[in-house]
Amino acid sequence: MCVYQIALTDTPIYSNHLLECSFVHIITPMLVLLYYFVFTEKGHMKKYYSIIWIIPLFIYAFFVQVYSHFGGRFLDNQKFPYPFLDVDKNGYIHVLMICVLFIIALLMVGEIAYYTDKYLEKREENGKKRFNRI
Repeated sequence: MCVYQIALTDTPIYSNHLLECSFVHIITPMLVLLYYFVFTEKGHMKKYYSIIWIIPLFIYAFFVQVYSHFGGRFLDNQKFPYPFLDVDKNGYIHVLMICVLFIIALLMVGEIAYYTDKYLEKREENGKKRFNRI
């Protein structure tokens, strides 16, 4: 969500497809958060889940490079779906550094999610204890 707001909204590719990109990068993540806070039981998140969340990022980055290398095209006939994944313009080292930054950011978000889940679990347990005393 933050990457889209910071890095992509000003690029012409995404400004031409504002509705689709808003659904993918803003509305869907907000609905996932809403689902988590409203409908899920807290306290089941494991610390290693953030490492599992990185796997799709690796697969996607690998797919993008292979697909574009063999002539594949993305939105508006672009060779790469995001400007920061463009190895022709940025080089492999730069793209790799950006991917490492994404991994670090995702791990940090995973840690925040884990500790938030634990906090909300304790809060729910305390609320149930108070409710049972009444």
